[in-house]
Amino acid sequence: MKILISFFLLLLSTNNSDCNKFRIGKFEIESKFGGKILIERTENFQTETLTRNGNVTRYKIKWKSKCSYMLFDRKLLKGKEEINDTIFREKLNKDTILCNIIDVKGDESRVVSKMGNFPDLFESIIRKTK
Repeated sequence: MKILISFFLLLLSTNNSDCNKFRIGKFEIESKFGGKILIERTENFQTETLTRNGNVTRYKIKWKSKCSYMLFDRKLLKGKEEINDTIFREKLNKDTILCNIIDVKGDESRVVSKMGNFPDLFESIIRKTK
């Protein structure tokens, strides 16, 4: 499984120099579930605020390469969990999200993410705001 994920991340890599501006700063994602996700990223943490309900979640972040990083050790800092399934919520809190920046155009990056043992890949556009 590790080999498959590593291959996936390597295969989708973009120009490394383009990824540097997405390491630290403020970003936003248009959420498919309504509102936006506001992201503030430092060298060690990524904090996400959901505009539709005010929930604030923090992840630790570890950069695996210039364009690949992982989010882990999820903590809800403000708000209420919306996930009713206790087992799923516990798994979400423990799982690692592997992210790979696959394309950069101006202040936008296209990111493909994979969470733990979930079979699906998620793609999103992250826009740098500061």
